[in-house]
Amino acid sequence: SIKKYKIYCPLSDKKRKWLSNVGPDIIQGKYQLARQSKTLVITKSLKDVMVLYKMGIEAIALQSEGVMMRQEDALALKQQYDNIVLLYDNDDAGMAGSHKLSLEYNFKENFIPQQYMTKDISDYVERYGFANGERMAKILVEHAKIYSKI
Repeated sequence: SIKKYKIYCPLSDKKRKWLSNVGPDIIQGKYQLARQSKTLVITKSLKDVMVLYKMGIEAIALQSEGVMMRQEDALALKQQYDNIVLLYDNDDAGMAGSHKLSLEYNFKENFIPQQYMTKDISDYVERYGFANGERMAKILVEHAKIYSKI
């Protein structure tokens, strides 16, 4: 079996920021799911998956915001979870990727409001602390679930 790697090089130029042999079909955090919740969050990075996991929120991430989930993966997740919420970055790429997945699979979506000047949940936690980040994440997930029923 071929070993998979994804290495982040933050000081490199944009073209070499990521060194990887991982395909778009690999879902980060998939094998760590407890499957004990009715809700799953799909986010854009393993870093956000880990933060949400620490908050008690089951989460996975695709390889990037531009990657489309395979239909068989989406159907399997829909069988396991009553609610699937997209929590991508609140920038152009994140919103576009989230909207695309939402339209394709009828996933709910939400974003950290722009006024907080953070693009994702891990940045929010860094800026406002873990307790506030946990509160924000739970509000965003619940709001997406309620809003989608209206």
